[in-house]
Amino acid sequence: MKNLLYILLAIFVFSCTGKDQDEARKPEKAKLISKRTLTGKALMRDNCLKSAEAAEKAAQSAKRAQFADNEEDIRDNADEAMEEFHKALKFSKKCGCNDAEILADEGYSLARKASISKSLDAAREYAEVARNSAEDLASQANICSNN
Repeated sequence: MKNLLYILLAIFVFSCTGKDQDEARKPEKAKLISKRTLTGKALMRDNCLKSAEAAEKAAQSAKRAQFADNEEDIRDNADEAMEEFHKALKFSKKCGCNDAEILADEGYSLARKASISKSLDAAREYAEVARNSAEDLASQANICSNN
């Protein structure tokens, strides 16, 4: 019985933060308020920057696919590039940058072709063009973020 009492006391001490619930929630509320106060233009700029970041990651993945030694590495890196192109497309739509949207869609298609290609040389060529598309996408998204 004495041990049970000690265990319950220990659980109570470790679960109690010493602050009331309102104080514990203040940082969470601050986060929500700060997101709400972003203006439309600032939110669009943020989405353009996120698109550019995703495009840069896609370019890195496509470059690794381009110089990969085997089909599995090409496929894995091309799949990574596809994921990043997809993110870039999503953020480009939110950003309102039509040119970036087109480049993201094109890059996704090229990375997919690299991923499913049966020929190592063809896969590398698709990966190279996907990388170029990703670089153009990053540039375009950065331009849109400054407008």
